[in-house]
Amino acid sequence: MQGDHERAKSLYGECLAIFQGLGDRTGVAWSLNSQGDVAHDRGDAATAREFYGQALAIFRELWR
Repeated sequence: MQGDHERAKSLYGECLAIFQGLGDRTGVAWSLNSQGDVAHDRGDAATAREFYGQALAIFRELWR
């Protein structure tokens, strides 16, 4: 939100690693979604689509 996309990307990457280590699939999905937001804000639609797709797949698994 503050425009520091590199810092956001780094912090969301850390969050993703932590949630993966904990086996927290919901946290993983939200971290991937947030990384998609960063990619979208940077104008990288292809990368955003990849992150959103990964997040969506996990959300679908969790809420079946």
